[in-house]
Amino acid sequence: MKNPTSRPVVLCLSGHDPSGGAGLQADIEALLAQGCHAAPTVTALTVQDSVNVSDFRVLDRQWVLAQANAVIADLPIAAVKLGMLGSVEMVETVLEIMRKLPGVPLVCDPVLRAGGGGALGKDDVGYAMRERLFPVATIATPNLPEARILAELPEGSADECAERLLPHIDHLLITGGHGDESEVHNRLYCRDGARHDFTCARLPGSYHAPAAPWPVPLPVAWRWAKHWPARSNPHSITPGAPCVTPKPQATASTSRAACRWTWPDRRVAHEGNHPAPRPLRDHRQQLLAEGRLLPYVEAALKGGARLLQYRDKSGDDARRLREADALLELCAHHGAQLIINDDAELAARLGVGLHLGQEDGSLSAARALLGRQAIIGATCHAQLALAEQAIAEGASYIAFGRFYNSNTKPGAPAADIELLQQARARFSQPIAAIGGITLETAPRLIAQGASLIAVIHALFAADSAAEVQRRAEAFAQLFATP
Repeated sequence: MKNPTSRPVVLCLSGHDPSGGAGLQADIEALLAQGCHAAPTVTALTVQDSVNVSDFRVLDRQWVLAQANAVIADLPIAAVKLGMLGSVEMVETVLEIMRKLPGVPLVCDPVLRAGGGGALGKDDVGYAMRERLFPVATIATPNLPEARILAELPEGSADECAERLLPHIDHLLITGGHGDESEVHNRLYCRDGARHDFTCARLPGSYHAPAAPWPVPLPVAWRWAKHWPARSNPHSITPGAPCVTPKPQATASTSRAACRWTWPDRRVAHEGNHPAPRPLRDHRQQLLAEGRLLPYVEAALKGGARLLQYRDKSGDDARRLREADALLELCAHHGAQLIINDDAELAARLGVGLHLGQEDGSLSAARALLGRQAIIGATCHAQLALAEQAIAEGASYIAFGRFYNSNTKPGAPAADIELLQQARARFSQPIAAIGGITLETAPRLIAQGASLIAVIHALFAADSAAEVQRRAEAFAQLFATP
């Protein structure tokens, strides 16, 4: 039965990595973070750890066909994503499957080598992919070492490999993640001559970043995708090694959003974010009506903001998606992150973080939906017990307040400032302080243990975008001071 679903279903054909770092496991997590449902079909089994592969076995084609056919008969396939195939026979198996899915986009990630260099296919697999699969694929996404194998140019540059491969495929994204430069250079080549170069800072460690299989313009899809590892990094792990622990952040929020800055903090070893105080409807509507929301948010980002939190309690799903998407584009442009308030489905669709109040749904369910890489925060009012429960359910950060009189939270229980010191002694998670915070009151909160502060009026009740930027810089400076 073709069951309707609100999530695009992506049929994934790839190998199983028992370490969980790549293969189908990584595809499932990555697609979930982008609001898709992965339908994993196993093509091969591998023997590997978090560093390299020592052996692999390609499954019988009839088993692979049976898996794929069962899914195709039951679910509406929106796209197909390929990973490790391992043999020429499996290439032909994929072609047989695609004949049952006319018009469905095919993303070909030609996995030919493990991260440690171990082979994940026989020598003729690359040739078969190029000659047989590329002509029916929407895009291929090899890294440079794989592109050299496919192009049969052992020392070829990205441009030289693209020249050899483009006669076989319309779109070719050669990624630069396997280099050792301080910046990652990714190059999208199109058969019609168009080219797009994307450069971003290299994150420490190695991460799995699959191609986007949904139907958006390729340059736009890549702009979204290249920021996904950075957004995921706060809760990424390196198997066989300690967890990655980025820096904490301070936060300022607007009636529709919350902004945060990243600065070293000697007291906290990892990153969090904050809840957005309840918006003042008149203030929000005024910003929107006067066309100032996006310019003001961008000014805050220019002033040093590194997180933007979006809150809209209306029932207009289309508007929320439209506005959140615009904010996400601003965040991506300025190297910031986006957090959605009380809408786990929207957060999953955009691949961003989430903040939940005490009446906004289950935190553990949100963690299961968004995956381990997502930033998820929780409002704990003035109760350490609520914070302990939130952390047990997977919270990335905890938020207390209100600490001062606040027009946006008039009914919230008041929190004593000493609560921050108690929470800091008890919890290792970043702690956010919210409620009536100004440039004058923020230093005391930070001194008592707040690694994040939430601000609305003190930042956005300004006469100009230039003044918003000046205030943002002043808040950021509070965290820059040793």
